[in-house]
Amino acid sequence: MIHAKLFTQAPEYRKKFTLENTPPEDRPLIAQVCGGDPETVLQASLLLEPYCDGIDINCGCPQQIAKRGKYGAFLLEETDDLLELVHLLLAHLSVPLSVKVRLLPAETRDESVEQSLHLYRRLVNAGVHMLSIHGRNRHQKGPKIGQADWPAVKAVVDLLGHRIPILANGSMANAQDCVECL
Repeated sequence: MIHAKLFTQAPEYRKKFTLENTPPEDRPLIAQVCGGDPETVLQASLLLEPYCDGIDINCGCPQQIAKRGKYGAFLLEETDDLLELVHLLLAHLSVPLSVKVRLLPAETRDESVEQSLHLYRRLVNAGVHMLSIHGRNRHQKGPKIGQADWPAVKAVVDLLGHRIPILANGSMANAQDCVECL
């Protein structure tokens, strides 16, 4: 996860993410960017674009620093801002754009899945090329982490999987977890 503001403003931070010499066996390579300011995320993405095969917007980070910066999982709850960012990046990037998301928090699981599906459909309709679904909401972290909601991820695949790739993420610590998720 590359912090857009630090990447564009701090040369020492930028050096940590040198992608120029990425070996062929590490391709395809997707650079994941986080940030709350669309222009800064665009600047960082344009700097990364020549060295990667895609850009991913991180809307999965549930940490307080992401809340303060209005990025990560907190950007999911600012739908207009997220869609503005997606449209801006799609208008300027020549590589595919993906978004890593979590489930939206809601009163019930069914509401969470319904609201999340509505948002994901809007992202796909806007033109994103892939979604990675974490399978948890932003409150599920630390001691409250719980199991990822793989049936919710399946609902996304059922709704949108014929249009773009959908990746499952979360609760996969070994090969058996991956088999169970599939």
